[in-house]
Amino acid sequence: MSSATGEAKLMERVGFVGIRTEKFSDMVRLLRDVMGAQVTREEDTVVGFRMADGTTVEIYSTEDDFHSFFTTGPVVGFEVDDFDEVRRRMLETGIQFIGDPQHDSGVSWQHFRNPDGTVCEIIGPGAPLALAAPENEDADQPGD
Repeated sequence: MSSATGEAKLMERVGFVGIRTEKFSDMVRLLRDVMGAQVTREEDTVVGFRMADGTTVEIYSTEDDFHSFFTTGPVVGFEVDDFDEVRRRMLETGIQFIGDPQHDSGVSWQHFRNPDGTVCEIIGPGAPLALAAPENEDADQPGD
C-alpha cells in the first residue's frame, strides 16, 4: 500500500503491547478472567495473550530479568511491512536500539528508545541478522 505521498506504507498497526508490573497476578486475572483475553503463553514470570484482532499482549512480573528495561510504562510494538527498511531508516535518524534484532520464522523485532526515552519495538518481516545488513555481519546472533 502507499501513503498519500506515494511512498510505501511502512507502519501498519500496533502488533504488541508489553507490560512489566509488580501486580503481575492481578494483571493476569484482569486480562484473562475479566476481559476474556485468550492465553497463548504461560510461564512463571510472563503470561501472553492474543486479542481478537491478533495483537499480542504480554504481562511480565518484576522477576522477569530479560524485560528489565521495560521501565517506562507499557511497551508498544509497531508492526511494519519491512523490518529491515524501517530499522535502517531509524538508524539513519539516530534512534537508539536496545540489544540486537531478534528473528524467528521470517519475522524480526527489536526494541528501541523513542526520542522522549520511552521504550517501543518494531516487528515485521525481515531477514535473519546475518543477512539483514553488512554493518551487522560481526554482531552476535539473538540468543548468543
